[in-house]
Amino acid sequence: MAKYPRIADDIRERIKKGEFEPDKKLPSISKFCDEYKISSATAQKAIGVLKGEGLVWSVPTQGIYLSNGKAISSRYARACEIEQTLRERLMSRVYGYKFPSTRELMSEFEVGSYIALGVIHNLERSKSIYRPSKYGKIYTSEEAMKEYWALFIMEMYPHITRRGELAQIDPPLYRRLMRYGHVLNEIMPAA
Repeated sequence: MAKYPRIADDIRERIKKGEFEPDKKLPSISKFCDEYKISSATAQKAIGVLKGEGLVWSVPTQGIYLSNGKAISSRYARACEIEQTLRERLMSRVYGYKFPSTRELMSEFEVGSYIALGVIHNLERSKSIYRPSKYGKIYTSEEAMKEYWALFIMEMYPHITRRGELAQIDPPLYRRLMRYGHVLNEIMPAA
């Protein structure tokens, strides 16, 4: 039997007994490892169970905190509300080819990066938006990205018809588009 459910149960009991205060930092993963004589992977799984229940939340590089109940639910509700608004905008094609960046979402909805990135991640996972690389621009779909680059190339270089010509005229753009090889294949013949 896996150890992490028992560890999660024990930490949950300690929370119920009042050993930890709401909105205060819990012991680190390494302290839980030492205390329970477990690996960090097991400790992280146990904390993950408690996160799923909304008992704790974590801030990367800062630690794990006991939830006060209100903070988690209000943050989650706000993220759901933003996600729904963005889905409606995507359905009604408010955004052209490009989806707003994390910073633009943070500014528009007045939220932190944690919520904005979570919403983007959920939209990506559900294939509502498309990002060809981890830190690249976000497009409303893969087709939108192809259309965007096709129009960009036609505007910038209307006389170019083959990829080889683009490689000679604008090597940085050519290399950038080669990262999305399937896109370049579809919008421009090879040689």
